[in-house]
Amino acid sequence: MDIKLELKEAIRFMLLPVPSEKEEECIEAIIQILSDNNLEQDSYAEYIRLKYDIWIKDEILDGVLKAIISKVLTISNAEFGALFAERYFDIHNGLLQNPFVSSELGVIVLSHLRLIINLAVHERMSAAKITKVLQSIDHRLIIISWKQIQYILSKLRVEPQLVQQDVEYLYNDDERIEEEYFADADMAEALYRIGEVAKNLQFTGDATKLLSVLAHKDNVHLPYLQILHYQCLITGFYDHVLSTPYEFSPRGVIANWLFAKWNDLIHTSSPFLNNAKAVDVLDENWARSRKPNEYQQATVLVELLKGIDGMGFSAAQELTSWIRRWLARYIKLESVAIVPLRLDLDLS
Repeated sequence: MDIKLELKEAIRFMLLPVPSEKEEECIEAIIQILSDNNLEQDSYAEYIRLKYDIWIKDEILDGVLKAIISKVLTISNAEFGALFAERYFDIHNGLLQNPFVSSELGVIVLSHLRLIINLAVHERMSAAKITKVLQSIDHRLIIISWKQIQYILSKLRVEPQLVQQDVEYLYNDDERIEEEYFADADMAEALYRIGEVAKNLQFTGDATKLLSVLAHKDNVHLPYLQILHYQCLITGFYDHVLSTPYEFSPRGVIANWLFAKWNDLIHTSSPFLNNAKAVDVLDENWARSRKPNEYQQATVLVELLKGIDGMGFSAAQELTSWIRRWLARYIKLESVAIVPLRLDLDLS
C-alpha cells in the first residue's frame, strides 16, 4: 500500500480532529518526524499503530507518537491548533479521572475538539448545549455529561461564564424596558402579551397558561420564579439548556445578587439549594419528587424550560427576554408596600 495512504489511515485510526483538507499537510509532517527518528519508511504506519495501542491500553505515551499527535493537532486548525497541541494529553488524562470514561472514550470525545471549541466560541453555546449537540451526532457519547465538556472548555480557556457587570447591566435594562413593553397592563394582560410572542416564536406550549399557573397568587411558589429568572438570564449571554440548572453556579455570587432582588418577597439562602440540590436536570422526575402542594408548579416550570430548550437560540433569547422583564415587573409590583392612612390625619 502507498505510504501516504497508510498514514492517512493511521491519522483517522487515532481519531484526531483533522479536517480532510489538512490531511496531506499532516502526512508530510509525520513523514518528516519519523524520518528524523531514523525509522524505516515501510514501518511508519505500523509503528504509529503499535505505539498508539500501547498508549490507549497501557497509558504509556511514546515520545515520538506524542510529537506526531502534537504536530498534527497544530497543523489541523489555524485558529486553535497550537492550543489543542498544548492541552490534548492533559485533557485526555483529566477525562480518565471519571470512572465511566475509558481511554478509548476519551479519544472519541477529543475527536470532536474542533466542533466543541467552535460551538463554544463562535456559537456561544454552553457545555450543556454542546453536549446535546455531540450526543445527537455521535451515539457513543451518550454517557458523556456536560461536566466533562465543561472541563474541556476550561482547559481550553473558553469556559462560558457569567460576568457580574454584564448581568447587572442586563437586569437594569430589563427593569427599564418592562415599562415600555407592558405600560399599564395588569398581570393577565402582561402574560397574554408574552403568550402572543411565544406563539409567534413557535413555542410549543401555551406560555400564558403556564406562567399564569406558575405565578398564581393563591398557589405561587416563589423559589420556582427565582429559578426561572436565573435560567432566563443565562440566555442573555449563552445558548444554554435551561433545564440543566448547575452549569452557571446558581449558588454563587451572581446568582445571590439576582435573588437579593426578591428579598422584599422572599428570603431564602438559595432557591436551587432548597429546591433542586444536586439535581442534574429539571425534568418530570424532579417534579414528581416535590411536595404535593408544589407538584403542579414544578411540572409547569419543567414544561416551560423544556419548551424553551426546544427552540433556536435567537427565538429562545427573545422569549426569555420577555419573561425576564415580566419577572422584573412582578418583583416591582409585588414589593410595593401599602402604607395605611393614620386615623388621626387631618384632611381639612
